[in-house]
Amino acid sequence: MVDDVTFVLFLTACGDKEESSAEGEEEDIANNESSQEETSNDIMPLSEGLEEYCSWFKVSNVVRDARVEGFSVFENGEVTVCYFDPYPNLEDVLELSDDEIIELANESKTRNLGEYVLEITPDDNGQNVDIIDIRTVVEGGGAKAIRVYPPQPMFDTTLAGFEVEVTSFLVTRVDESFNGFELDSLDTDKENITIK
Repeated sequence: MVDDVTFVLFLTACGDKEESSAEGEEEDIANNESSQEETSNDIMPLSEGLEEYCSWFKVSNVVRDARVEGFSVFENGEVTVCYFDPYPNLEDVLELSDDEIIELANESKTRNLGEYVLEITPDDNGQNVDIIDIRTVVEGGGAKAIRVYPPQPMFDTTLAGFEVEVTSFLVTRVDESFNGFELDSLDTDKENITIK
């Protein structure tokens, strides 16, 4: 979880500089409020992440020699999943384009699973999100996002995403300045999101 950022200002005023100091205080406070808004806006909910970043690796661990168990492409409200035989290591595919990664998958191992929905499960108190189930409408398969995986560098690439089903991660390539993802809130209002 991302902690709120708190800014503390230490201000001093001396004799004739009191008026200019007050103006500086107002400017500092305005700048800090602006920074806080930008920071909170840079955290991207899962629903937006799947729209913004279309290609996701499913791995058992986010280390360079982890095998890529699957590669999912989310486009136009649908998901296509590629499986590999043999499995490539994460470091072997990080620099490849999406098309090159898809070419690595055997044609028989690539399937368009159709439309996907996000099914939000609240915690026991009904106050926070416990799990978000990424489900395909027709196939019924999917992955359960349970925790955020914060942005981490790997070689010249930065990866961020979610821990899914306790034993796997779903990660995507992001810019090194990216602040991270978060699970959608219970009040997220989108067509492909349901609350359990």
